[in-house]
Amino acid sequence: MKSFRAIFAAGAILAAGLAIVAESQTTPPAPTVDRVFFPADYQNWQVLYTIDRPDNKQQRVIYGNDLAAAVIRGGEWDYPQGSILVMETWPTVKDDQGNPVLDENGRFVKMGDTYAGTVFVSRKGPGLGVDYGPNRNGDWAYTAYHTDGTFQTVPQNTFSCAACHLQVGTGTDFVFHNTLHTNGASGALPNNVILNYKFVGENTVKVGQTYTVYNQDVLTHTSSSWMMAVSVPAPSPRELRLRSCQPSPARISTIAQFTPP
Repeated sequence: MKSFRAIFAAGAILAAGLAIVAESQTTPPAPTVDRVFFPADYQNWQVLYTIDRPDNKQQRVIYGNDLAAAVIRGGEWDYPQGSILVMETWPTVKDDQGNPVLDENGRFVKMGDTYAGTVFVSRKGPGLGVDYGPNRNGDWAYTAYHTDGTFQTVPQNTFSCAACHLQVGTGTDFVFHNTLHTNGASGALPNNVILNYKFVGENTVKVGQTYTVYNQDVLTHTSSSWMMAVSVPAPSPRELRLRSCQPSPARISTIAQFTPP
């Protein structure tokens, strides 16, 4: 009898353990039907920004419908209901070492002329985000499609999209890199970044090089360099793009002046 009780108790503990494991592996909540819908004409919309990604060597192109394109600040809860954002993730041309080839403006070069990858769509509408539960991003919902409009990611699996955008937070209404649009920056790789009143990146500029600086501070910074005044406006990230025309490489000096925005 003791042996039976011990086996029964062990079985109960094992069952409880399995229940805990099963509960921990439960798929996060997400919509069960598609309420995002594939916008077949999205390539006729405005391109809001294009960003070069050095980590995966992609160039990402972000389109917005008229409502999304009209956003000029991109702050908390700024996108109106009905806003739609679409992202294409283009492969890029590589050199023999596998590094992205840059064009004359220092930008990645897209591979091919026709997009054949995944079309990532996010739509904002009343109550669309509620099905994501703890991963809810306000009223945003997400779906990924093939270029023919069929699902690449079914709605039930878009919890990963919501969890990713949740990291962005309410400050930009859960939209990645939207200040590239609202501040008119290009999305090129930075040669330098201003952070905490200091240049923290590459500070030597080659002759004819396009030099890109992003200001991650909240103030407009002015630097005296190349025998000229260079102003890099705020807020984050604002961008300055210029070329060195001197007969030899130039150095970016320390920031000399700080001007409120």
